Amino acid sequence: MSDNKNIRITGGAVTDGTVGKKRRTSRKQQGGTEGNNVPPTPPLLAPAPAPAPAPAPAPAPAPAPAVPPPQQSNITPALRGGAKTKVVLEPPKKTAAKLVASKSKTRKAKKIRVSLTGLGKRITRHKKIQKEARSHSIEEIKKTLIAAKLIKPESKAPESILRQIYADYQTLKNKAL
Repeated sequence: MSDNKNIRITGGAVTDGTVGKKRRTSRKQQGGTEGNNVPPTPPLLAPAPAPAPAPAPAPAPAPAPAVPPPQQSNITPALRGGAKTKVVLEPPKKTAAKLVASKSKTRKAKKIRVSLTGLGKRITRHKKIQKEARSHSIEEIKKTLIAAKLIKPESKAPESILRQIYADYQTLKNKAL
């Protein structure tokens, strides 16, 4: 004996409302009340055979075009045979005038003269201070920079840098620039 059973579903069970529709939400299944706890219907075991499709209705005849055909007197014999015709479109709409940016010419920079009173004297004083920095001995320059607390006594900076520091210090001290 075999344990296989064939089940055939017929009648109203074939067109049950649960097949092919969306599942309801839990609230709709309960019917809106908490006292109604109706379990959902179990799914069908085997799909029902599809019913034979009904014959499709014949399509309705297409409506006639809304544009009436041109009069025969306006058409020349050459156009009746399917010759190419010229289509005249509406003239283009006028658009607002656009601002056209012209190429900008390169302008010459304006010369601005600034007169600072005593600038010539200051430049001359600065040049003299730089000459002094070159002429003084390095020991003298070191003593001045140590006294101004710009370098430490054990500094091993090169001579050129010490002279530059001294020149800058004297320039600022004497307000040369």
